[in-house]
Amino acid sequence: VESTLHVTEHDPSHRSVVRIDGPFKATGSYVLEPLERGTRFRWSMEAERGLGGLYFGRITDRLVTMIFRRQLRRDLRQLKHVLER
Repeated sequence: VESTLHVTEHDPSHRSVVRIDGPFKATGSYVLEPLERGTRFRWSMEAERGLGGLYFGRITDRLVTMIFRRQLRRDLRQLKHVLER
């Protein structure tokens, strides 16, 4: 899914918020929390149910969630790979 992300908040090493513009609109944020042996990464996204009435409405919610989770996992694996090099 091609989209544009606009960073609306950024607190380095702690939190960022993005507005997502594309076939659907959403807001996403991540928070980094220090742990004793690492860092916890929390990502959340808010969008209207049913992609704002696009496509097949609520039928697509689970599919979109699955696609975004898969992409986020892929992106985080790539980031880990780059950081460990």
